[in-house]
Amino acid sequence: MLKDTSRLISITLLWALVATAAWGQGPREETVWQDSKNDLKTVLYAGAGGMVLGLSTLSFAKRPSKKLRNITIGGALGVAAGVAFVIYSQAAKSRSALPQAELDSVPSAYFNSQEREQWHAADAPAMAGPILVAHQFSF
Repeated sequence: MLKDTSRLISITLLWALVATAAWGQGPREETVWQDSKNDLKTVLYAGAGGMVLGLSTLSFAKRPSKKLRNITIGGALGVAAGVAFVIYSQAAKSRSALPQAELDSVPSAYFNSQEREQWHAADAPAMAGPILVAHQFSF
């Protein structure tokens, strides 16, 4: 069972990290694939670094065999940190990919109601009048 699991993990990692010419034909597909590989590597390396840090805590334990769980906890924390880093870097990359005109149209965080109304009026189609909603309750 363990041998089959390790074989499956090895094949999956080999498939994920090896680039083939059949994946994409244009430059954009290659960059998406390369970005995905780099993100996966970042998460895996952060997990491995966390496992090493967890392993290093064993030298301070009186009974290291009772504290082997530190390795998995360190790996889990490393993977979580790697995922957080990848999310942050992808969000920053997405923001820089937007055209500057689109970024200029987004209002700042400190704008008052009048500016907010003007901003919505510029983006929304002209409306004939306010939308009225009426409720009637009877018991």
